[in-house]
Amino acid sequence: MLFKAFFGTAVFLGTIAWLGYSLVATEPCERMDRLALPIRVTMDATRFIASNLFAGPEHTELRLSLLELSIKVDSGAQTYASAVLYGPSLTCKNFL
Repeated sequence: MLFKAFFGTAVFLGTIAWLGYSLVATEPCERMDRLALPIRVTMDATRFIASNLFAGPEHTELRLSLLELSIKVDSGAQTYASAVLYGPSLTCKNFL
């Protein structure tokens, strides 16, 4: 029960810190980049785990497809967040 309360509090505080970090940015494109940070970190962790599990040269195709997927997911998250918050008028160069 104590672990559950501690974990819930940690997730809540982490979410508040992430939103504060994201909304403090002055440029809209920087804000979109920061809003996609949890997705980017998750995909980086997935790629790191996969690179350790599939380290052989026969798994190069799999690692490349994971890299391509993480780029698409990051770009999609930024595009979705910008469409929700700013509408179609926001175009940023860092979106792929």
